[in-house]
Parts: sequence; C-alpha cells; structure tokens
Amino acid sequence: MERPGIGWVRELVGAGRVSTVLTQNRDRFAHESASLFYLREAFGQYGCKLRALNDRGDDSPEGQLTDGILDQIARFERLKMAEGSRRGKLRKARDGKIVAPHTPRYGFKLNAARDAYKANEAEMEVVRRIFRMAGAEGRTPSSLARVLEKQGVPSCEGTKRWARTFFRACILDDV
Repeated sequence: MERPGIGWVRELVGAGRVSTVLTQNRDRFAHESASLFYLREAFGQYGCKLRALNDRGDDSPEGQLTDGILDQIARFERLKMAEGSRRGKLRKARDGKIVAPHTPRYGFKLNAARDAYKANEAEMEVVRRIFRMAGAEGRTPSSLARVLEKQGVPSCEGTKRWARTFFRACILDDV
C-alpha cells in the first residue's frame, strides 16, 4: 500500500476525477489479496473501478472467484521467485563470492563475473588520502570536503561537490 504513485492515484480517486484505474496486470495494484480488496472497496466508495488487462472474470461471483484464484497463483509465483533468489544469494555467499550491488562502493569495482571486488586504484588513492587527513591530521568531514573540492577531485557521484555524510560512511563503514 506504500508503493510509489498509489498516494497520487488515491488523491485523484478521492477527488472524484477517476472512474476507472487500469493496469496491465492485476498484481500491480497490490501484492496481497487483502490490500487489493481494500483498494477495490475504498475506490468503489467513489464510484471508481479497478480493472486490469489480464482480468479473467467480471463482477459476478464466478468472475471474482476466477480473479481470486489468479491472484493467489501470482502470489505463489512471486514467493517462489523470491525463494530461488534467496537460495542463489546464499549459495554465492557460501562459495565466498559477493552478491553484487548495483553500484559498488567508492574505491572498488566489480570483476567481470560481478562476484568479487577489485580495487579502483584512482578512487582508492582518494580513500587513502581521506583516511590520512581524518586520522593523522584530525580533519572534520567539512574540512575534508573543502580540501577535495578545492583540488577539483571528483566526488563519488562524479560531481565537484562532496557530501559531508560520505566521509563518515567511508571511515566508519566496514568496507
């Protein structure tokens, strides 16, 4: 119920500006049948219907039964996919490999197989400088940012401006 966009749709329905909410698949409305029931009832109070291109039934008891069965099958498929994904990640961890993030932490890159980290030497030199300046020189995050910005060192986002929170994460994180 807290998915992006649903609040906006609720506002439109509540204002009486929508008669039908249409989606490609029924499971895009909600992943749990109780949430789908709640949305259907809440929107129905404003005369709004939920429709999906993959609806199989209609508003008859038989149609509702058919759609309910299809909702449960979709839920089963999501749970099985999540279970398989968890097993795959666990297998990788047991084999000593990493579960690669979308973007590796600053100072690192992923190998070709995306199952191990390699040092990004250019960024790692910046990390070493940050540790020296913070540890040996006692610089604050704001001071670190000013020094790197003045020297034109690109930040972890590739911009000229360094986020002060990065330094705390960089130094205190277990990476």
